[in-house]
Amino acid sequence: TDDNVYRYTFSNFPLACRIMDELRIRKLLPTHRLDITEGDLYFNNGHYRHALKNYRRALESDSIRQNDDEYMDQLHRLISTYDCLHNEVGKAECVNLLLGKAKATGNQPMHSIALFNLGKMIYYQGNKSQGYEYMHQAVDLMLHTDYEYKYEAAKNYFAKGQYNRSATLLNELITILKGTDKAEESLYMLGMSYYNQKDYQTAAQTFITYFNTYPRGTFTELARFHAGKSLFLDTPEPRLDQSSTYKAIQELQMFMEYFPTSSRRQDAQQMIFDLQDKLVMKDYLAAKLYYDLGSYTGNSTYSTTGNNYLSCIVTAQNALKDYPYTKMREDLSILVLRAKYDMAKASVEEKKEERMRETIDEYYSFKNEFPDSK
Repeated sequence: TDDNVYRYTFSNFPLACRIMDELRIRKLLPTHRLDITEGDLYFNNGHYRHALKNYRRALESDSIRQNDDEYMDQLHRLISTYDCLHNEVGKAECVNLLLGKAKATGNQPMHSIALFNLGKMIYYQGNKSQGYEYMHQAVDLMLHTDYEYKYEAAKNYFAKGQYNRSATLLNELITILKGTDKAEESLYMLGMSYYNQKDYQTAAQTFITYFNTYPRGTFTELARFHAGKSLFLDTPEPRLDQSSTYKAIQELQMFMEYFPTSSRRQDAQQMIFDLQDKLVMKDYLAAKLYYDLGSYTGNSTYSTTGNNYLSCIVTAQNALKDYPYTKMREDLSILVLRAKYDMAKASVEEKKEERMRETIDEYYSFKNEFPDSK
C-alpha cells in the first residue's frame, strides 16, 4: 500500500522504491495518486528532478484539476520542489497560479503560503521592503487563519454537545476576537458551554460579562435570562445561606424589567416564585426550630421576654408579610397560632389572660382564612 511507501521513505529507501514499483504494476491506486506518492518518495530523499516529473504529471491530470483543494496542494508541492532546484521561473509560475486559485476559492491557508513565497522571491530579487511586506501579510493571514480554524472547531464542538472542548477553545479566542464580528457570539457561546456543563456559577458570570459589554447586543435577552436561570439552578437547599437566592431573584427581576414582552417572561416569573418559596421554607424552618425549642433557654433561667415562642411568631409573621401569596401560608399561620397558645400557657399570671385573648383572636383569623384546614 502507499502507507508502506511513506513508512519506509526515510528508513529503507530501496524497499520503499520496490513497494512503489509494485503499486505501479498492480495499478492499486489511481494514476495521479501514484504520481503524488512517488513524487513524495523522491522529494523526501532529495531526488528533486524525479519528484518534479511526477508532480507535474499529477498536476496535469483531470482528477487534480477538477478538485480545487488537491490542485492547490499539488501547486504547493511544485513550489517547494522548484525552490529546492533554485528554479525561480518555475516557482514564480506556480506561485502565481496558487495565489490566483486561493483568492478565487477563499482558501486562506493557501493564500498565506502563496504570499509568503512571493515575498521570498521578491526579497531575493533585491526588493527587500516589498518582500518583507508580502511575508508579513502572509504571517498575519496564517495567524488569522489559525483563529478562524479554532473558532469553527469550537462551534462544531458546541453543535455536537462537546461543551468542555468548545469552552477550552473559546477561552483562548475571547480576547483575540474582541472588536470582530465574532466577539458577541463567541462570548455568549462560552457562557452556554459552561451552562450546558452545569458549571452555573461560571456561566452566570460569563452571561453577566456579556450583557454588561453588549447592553444592546444580539444575545442580550438570552444572556440576561440565562444569567438568572444559572443562578437559579445553583441555589442551595433552604437550610443553607441564601445569598445566591437573592442574587438570582435580582437577576430574573432585571430580565423582566428589561424585556417585559419576552416569551421567557413567564418562565422567569415562575423561577422567582420558586426562589421565594425557598426563602419562605428557610423562614419556616427557622420558625419551626424556635417553636420546637419552646421555653428552653439552655442553662439560663426561663424568661417571659425574648423567648423562643416569641421568636417563632416574629419569624413566621415576617415571612407572611414578605411573601403573602406563598404556598406555605397555612403552615406558617398554624405555627403562629400554636406558638401563641403555648407561649400564653407558659406565661406568668399577669400576662396569661392577655395572651390567651390574642391566641383566641389568632384562632378565629386562621379559621376564617382556612375553613377547610385539617
